[in-house]
Amino acid sequence: MELIKIYKGNVISARELHKFLGVKSHYKDWINNRVKRYKFVEERDFFKVAKILAGSQKGFDHMLTMTMAKELCMVENNDLG
Repeated sequence: MELIKIYKGNVISARELHKFLGVKSHYKDWINNRVKRYKFVEERDFFKVAKILAGSQKGFDHMLTMTMAKELCMVENNDLG
């Protein structure tokens, strides 16, 4: 049973993880706070990807390594994490 999709290259969408974990804060705030607080490094722990959001609004997703995704689940400190 797959709880969250694992993409080719063993990466996870941070937007999908954010939704799955039921995080109440906005995605942009959540990911930026987590990256800063836990000192994740772009292009080592995650990769930024341009994305078209609802209403053709431009935004970003972050493709997370399995290690970073696991750590984010643990620090979320809820049953889903």
